[in-house]
Amino acid sequence: MLAAALPIFKSVDCDPSVVDFLVRNVDTIRPLLATWSAENQDLSILKALTYKYRNQQRHFPYFLSLCHIERRLRKTFHGSSRFGIDFFLQKFRQVKCPNRNCLDYLLLSLCNWRQELRVTRSLAVTCWKLCERQMLTGHFVKLMMVVMTVIARILIMCELTIATTANIYNSLYAMRERIPVPASLVSCCLIFLLWHPPLRPAIWMICRPT
Repeated sequence: MLAAALPIFKSVDCDPSVVDFLVRNVDTIRPLLATWSAENQDLSILKALTYKYRNQQRHFPYFLSLCHIERRLRKTFHGSSRFGIDFFLQKFRQVKCPNRNCLDYLLLSLCNWRQELRVTRSLAVTCWKLCERQMLTGHFVKLMMVVMTVIARILIMCELTIATTANIYNSLYAMRERIPVPASLVSCCLIFLLWHPPLRPAIWMICRPT
């Protein structure tokens, strides 16, 4: 992520109820990030499968789809949107109440991360269907059972995380107008408009003048 896209974390005066609301929602984000980490057992199994069978199974459609999922998961772990969320959580501990620029930064990161999870879910559904076709051939049945078990768990994780992220986003956005904007700072939304053109419609919905 470009350094110019990072907002300046400056504390502002907020109502105590707003601060408590932000703390509760931020605490809800932390368990989600712990779930989507390289230490997750199911995701470690997926990585081991793609590494072990990369030569034997590389020509099968299901395995190509499985490798695509593994690459997408790496982006979910270490992508720019995940970095944005981690950066906000790190700085959130250092300020009493973050300004609206910082909250916009978190909202955009959550929106982008949720979209990445939606893509991962779509790929997992496709991989599941390809595994079903492979099962009908009668070959590598035991391997298919392991792969489909891991894919099923990833699908469950995606559904829960997407739903939780949407709730957090809506809750924080509803509280956005109650958080002051420091006059000395340029809104990070303008930076995001230049930095990430595909997200311009979503960014404008958040940052449009009121």
